[in-house]
Amino acid sequence: MQRVLELVFRPTVPATRLAATGVSAAAAPAAPANSLTDAPVGASPDVARWLAVLANHAPLAGVRHDQAKFALELHHCDDPPSGDPAWQCLVLDAGARRFAIAVHDWPVLPGLRVRSWEPVALTRDQLPDFAGQCGDVPWRADVERHWWRLDHDGAPLTISLDAGVLSAPATRDGAGADGGDGENGEDGAGRAGGERRSFVELRISLELADVDNPDDAAPDLYASPDADTRIELAARAVRLFDLALELNADGLLTLVEHDALTRASQSADKPRKAGPIDFGARQTYASLAAAVARNVFAQWIANVQGVVEGQAIEYVHQMRIALRRMRTAYRFFGPELDAAALVAEQKELKWIAALLGDVRDWDVLAEETFEAVARAAREASAESPADVQARDAAQWDAARGRVAAHRARAAQALREAMTSPRYARLVMQIARQVAVLVAQAKNRRARPLNPDARRVLNKRYRKLARVADLASLTPDARHQVRIDAKRLRYAIEFLAPALDGRARRRMMAHVSVLQDTLGSANDAIVGRRLLAEVELDAAVRMFTQGYLSATEAHGVSGGKRELDRIRAKK
Repeated sequence: MQRVLELVFRPTVPATRLAATGVSAAAAPAAPANSLTDAPVGASPDVARWLAVLANHAPLAGVRHDQAKFALELHHCDDPPSGDPAWQCLVLDAGARRFAIAVHDWPVLPGLRVRSWEPVALTRDQLPDFAGQCGDVPWRADVERHWWRLDHDGAPLTISLDAGVLSAPATRDGAGADGGDGENGEDGAGRAGGERRSFVELRISLELADVDNPDDAAPDLYASPDADTRIELAARAVRLFDLALELNADGLLTLVEHDALTRASQSADKPRKAGPIDFGARQTYASLAAAVARNVFAQWIANVQGVVEGQAIEYVHQMRIALRRMRTAYRFFGPELDAAALVAEQKELKWIAALLGDVRDWDVLAEETFEAVARAAREASAESPADVQARDAAQWDAARGRVAAHRARAAQALREAMTSPRYARLVMQIARQVAVLVAQAKNRRARPLNPDARRVLNKRYRKLARVADLASLTPDARHQVRIDAKRLRYAIEFLAPALDGRARRRMMAHVSVLQDTLGSANDAIVGRRLLAEVELDAAVRMFTQGYLSATEAHGVSGGKRELDRIRAKK
């Protein structure tokens, strides 16, 4: 069984826009919103350009590289070993040689995996042993691979550049993988008519000990790896990230969760919400910082694809929440960052968070606030003559179109930012920070969690209880109350081991309701601000202003009631 600790990257910029000798980050244009390709099929990725760029970057300068061409077929495992869905079934065809390969991926950290595989040689017409376990229709990747072999602190390391064409299976009606009744087109009758996309990706793979060697003391990764295993691998990964940052100083490559073939074979990921945090058994700030960082970054990186591809608006919402959680974590775990010689990336997080916030505000206005106002306007004019209703409907439709245009511009600005070298460097820095924090989770000199955590939470809770009457506050002051409530909510989540379950649930319930009620008031305020940028007919603007003012007042009233409950329970 062979095994590597691996990072996977996609190009931040298209190969066709790179200078043969490299490109500076400042001059690099944005890539198109596509995770698998930087060029349509028929305009094959310019491998020579990427080779020239990589060859001029340390540590590859002057290092000889090898190359090969092969085809990979990925079969879905219908009956994976031990029921573990992380197993994949691959067939590699290199012309003269052919192999069946069982592959297992274990996510150590977001963007970092341990990939294990066992190749078995096949004759030309021999079926793999797992054929009965796997789907009949494979995904296929025709790959041209270039690779460099290096020594990394005494361990063999491979940097490989893959470029090729990914072929999706077709459904029985000849549509692409997403067009039929079967999940991913698995019930198709072949690839005729299936989707074909070119792709480029780079992998950095550090070889780990051979798990079949009886002298190998490496832990078993297939049976719920313990926290110590993750810490050990995270420590190795820090140097791997350092190497990646050296190679990717210009931000020309963006860290991703999955390679192109694995990603294409999976069903579309749903927006990732903030899941439960696995705190483990240790009760120190260092262990909590590691658990929180890993959890928050997982939510962040899982939603990137949906944001870049302009899928459901929930992806933007969940990624924005992830960045808010990350910024709050920086505030709570500052001493842990200092102890690990890490610098909080607050400025860069604020940059991308502002763009996400702009898109989210326009999404809420277009999908919720504006439609609620338009619906109320229709109901108000239900008794009007038909010609008046038709005129009003035309005015609201025109306003809806202008709102949509503003929304599209905000979304485009976000996509350009998230396919830029600046964003690529930010993701790499955060990924390295997560690895450092996890690697130091066993720090015996770490701050003890209790009683400091309870004191911090109680102080923030009492701060909310002391808030004056919401109705007397300015909109900005009320918004700050909402921010304080949100930060307290995240703090309760991050410091959960310091609280008993009943106290945690009570605090979280009150703070969540307060945040939601003030959120509706804030949506109304933001809606008025955004609509000030939109050309509206006078009647539409007047009705909108009145409706949103009433909505704001209703939200403030609900927030006041919840604050009264918080005061009573403090």
